[in-house]
Parts: sequence; structure tokens; C-alpha cells
Amino acid sequence: DALLEGIGKEFPEYEPYNLTFGTSTRDRMVALEALVRTERIADAIALASEELPSWELSTQESAFTAVAYRALYDKVPGSAPTVKENEKKVENTSEGRLYGTLLTASRDPRAKALSSGIKLEVKYVAEDGKALNPQAIAQGTRFKAVVKVTNASPARALESVALSLSIPSGWEIINDRLTGAVTEEDGYDHLDIRDTRADWFFGLPAGRTKSFSIGLRAAYEGSFVMPATVCQAMYEPAITASTPDGVAVVNAH
Repeated sequence: DALLEGIGKEFPEYEPYNLTFGTSTRDRMVALEALVRTERIADAIALASEELPSWELSTQESAFTAVAYRALYDKVPGSAPTVKENEKKVENTSEGRLYGTLLTASRDPRAKALSSGIKLEVKYVAEDGKALNPQAIAQGTRFKAVVKVTNASPARALESVALSLSIPSGWEIINDRLTGAVTEEDGYDHLDIRDTRADWFFGLPAGRTKSFSIGLRAAYEGSFVMPATVCQAMYEPAITASTPDGVAVVNAH
């Protein structure tokens, strides 16, 4: 109770890349849960009525928001509104006021390139180092994907960056860790290799470029979707980049 009396109603934003990965939204949700657990339900409802950020929530913000709103819902259960589609009417069967938001969204059939604070480049090269066209690869060919990530800011370092390279279903990742012929690259903190993608986690100094590569094999004949490669500052979703998706073709011998 004493802590809640002293926190006030303002939740200032943190400096970028603080060690706690905290944000004003995260702190607001901590306060909301505390209000619920101390039975200050009116104050909790008032705080919960404030709009969430319009941008995508980080992992921490999503988790704390879910916990806080669930705690509030358990204390203030309500009846779900009834939607009558034929009459194009929404009937509020709860005891409180209902706020409705109508959202419409569309998605292009093909993902487009995106760059905001990060520049991203993906190339495919043969074992001899020559460039390779992913739309004309012979079955059985071994090659590499080379990804370059550049911090577009000349003054600001990015501390927690995630890069995800997904592959077409007709390709296979050559995981050298399984054969013992590991050639570790510098520049990343962790590399997660799965059947369908490779994920790198690293920091990126201001204005600097880092390159990462992974071995691949054209395993199955056919035409396949080439998924977009995505790079993002993990706790700042506005800093992101992605390549367009496309087509990969594996030709028979």
C-alpha cells in the first residue's frame, strides 16, 4: 500500500537499451496488477482504461499485460457482449459500458522489403564463391546464404538484435555442428539452427555491418516459396528490416 501511494500516475519511458529492458507500458502493467491485488479495483479499472501503445508490444510488455489484465478480469468478471451479425448490431449484456473498435486489415499476397533503422542484404553463393541465382539451382548443389546486417544509425548502438533466415521447403540446412566440422563465426552471442531456419542473436555497434553465413543444400526438385529474412531489435519493434519473399527453384540433374 505504501509503495502504491508513492508511485504517482505517470510512468516515464526508459532510455533505450537499459539492462532491465523496461518500458513505461511494462511498469504500468506492474502497477495495474498491484492495484488489483491490494483490492483497489476502481483505481485499477481507471488505469486499465488507458489505451495501450499503438505499436507492437515487446515480449516483456505482452507478458506483463496478459498477467495484469487477467488478474483484473478475475476480480471484475463480466458477461460477454452478444453479437447479432444478421442485424448488424452489438448488444451489451454486461453491467458496464462497452467500448468497441472496428479494425480492418489487408495483406499483400507477397511480402515486400522493409527497412527501418536496419539495412539487410541476403546473397547466395556457390562453394567457389560465385553468386548463385536461387531460382535456378541444380538438385544436390551445396551453397551458402550470406546475410549482411547494417546498423543505419551512425550514433546509436543496438544491443539486442535477432536475425532469422528461413529457407524454402526444397532446401536443407547443413548443420556443421552435427558433423563436428564446426566453423564458428565471430560477431554473435548465440546461433540457433533448426530444420527450417537459422536464428542469430547479437549486438550491432553504431554504423557497423556484420555478416553471417549458413551452409545449404538444394535437396528436392520443384518450385518453392522463398520466405522473407527478418532482422529486428528484440525490445524495440520499430527498428526492423526484412527482405521480400520470392520463389526458389530446384532443377533436376
